[in-house]
Amino acid sequence: MTRRHLLLVDPDAAAADALAGIPGLDVSVARSVVAARAYLGGSAFDAVAVQADLDPDDTLGALAAGLSVPGGVVRYADVTALLSRFGATPTASVAPVLAEPVRPTVDVSALHDALADLRAEIGRVAHDLANPLAVIAGNAQLGAELVRGADPDGMLTQAFTDIGEAAAELERRVSDLGALRRRVDALTATGPRSE
Repeated sequence: MTRRHLLLVDPDAAAADALAGIPGLDVSVARSVVAARAYLGGSAFDAVAVQADLDPDDTLGALAAGLSVPGGVVRYADVTALLSRFGATPTASVAPVLAEPVRPTVDVSALHDALADLRAEIGRVAHDLANPLAVIAGNAQLGAELVRGADPDGMLTQAFTDIGEAAAELERRVSDLGALRRRVDALTATGPRSE
């Protein structure tokens, strides 16, 4: 059985338990549209289900279309409507799930706006993290140098070394954000794919 991956955008995750019982369906929950954008930028999904009132501008639909999410975005008002979209009732087991994806209409302007927002947010987060990390790494190095001669058991030296290593790991993660931003840039340069 092919496993399908659904991103559920639901502040209280009310539909998650009902969907968890459907064979072949993995459900990831995002509690906001902003969180869903981050999930979409970093993971592959077969469809996105969002409560009808959470994304009135359809930014997730535009982003899903640009990232080629096969099932697009499904809007739902209640759990029963969502389950019926996937061919299930609250008590039924269904396989395969998402067999008939619905292709969203692509609003090019909304897609570019969503990608620009995502790109700006990634850049802001990377910048906001990079500056404090540079301070932490520099001070960890300075601290290690200052205590090296006056630290007979090496505990303080090791503590500063650990801080420096942790800062270096976080710096690598920040560079991962740069790679994600370049991926968004590439999507923006090629434009959305229409079906």
